[in-house]
Amino acid sequence: MGEAIGLLVSALAAGKSAADIASAVLPLLRSSTPLVTHVLRSRQEGSQHVVELHLINATPHGMYLMGASLARPKGVPLTCRKAEVSGSGLGLGTSPSGQGAIVWPYRLVPGTHLDCVLTFDAQATRQIIANWGYGTLRVDYRLLSARDPSYTEADFAIRNEAP
Repeated sequence: MGEAIGLLVSALAAGKSAADIASAVLPLLRSSTPLVTHVLRSRQEGSQHVVELHLINATPHGMYLMGASLARPKGVPLTCRKAEVSGSGLGLGTSPSGQGAIVWPYRLVPGTHLDCVLTFDAQATRQIIANWGYGTLRVDYRLLSARDPSYTEADFAIRNEAP
């Protein structure tokens, strides 16, 4: 609930539309999505493609993030680091800078989040993704209230230009 309120306040302050606010806040209020994924930014830095994410445990239960990988394109090595966010948060004037590598499994207690920076080789994937214009991230997780592990996928735009 705290994440939903924080997101609502940030979105209102940034002048976001009611539709944008509703699409971001409603999953948190309903808790229909155990792991809410916000893609904050996608860009190329040198030879690396960089995707910044905000992952939220929207359940009343603990959760372990088991790992992250690219579902599209498959088989591309991915580096995951924690991010330190400055600014108002949630993609509204944020500027994450990479911190230490994320050690899997990573525990998220109820209502908490993880800001992370993912990088992969832009040159090596250029031919594979040239016609798609997007990639897909897969985050595997295990809810402590569930028998089986699960996962969520999030698409992100492939941007080849500078930030």
